[in-house]
Amino acid sequence: MKLLQQTNADCLIANAGSLPLADLCKNVTSLRSITWVVEKTSRHMDWTGAPDETGDKVTVAVWHSLIEENVAKARTDLLENGDITPGPVTQVWLKKQGVPGEVVEFSQQVGLLILTDDYG
Repeated sequence: MKLLQQTNADCLIANAGSLPLADLCKNVTSLRSITWVVEKTSRHMDWTGAPDETGDKVTVAVWHSLIEENVAKARTDLLENGDITPGPVTQVWLKKQGVPGEVVEFSQQVGLLILTDDYG
């Protein structure tokens, strides 16, 4: 959580249940959105609940549902951004539990490719 605080993260994408949701919402005050990536065998569970004390401050979603809900809206061509410059994407990479992680920032100048396994 220390790295999330240091990076001032506003959005988190992580394996479902890998981090304690109540602690995240309490300790990472910049956080506005959490997206859980849920294994197929655990998709029957409700992962979208947020702790009561967060109110409307943090939204919780699951990756596969976001994909299913928005597949019809997907476009094959790239949208024009005009004067909008997308912000950087910061990845926290933990090699081993208990060992400090590494923060890697991707900007539009670097380019970004996200690969997933069976998550959709």
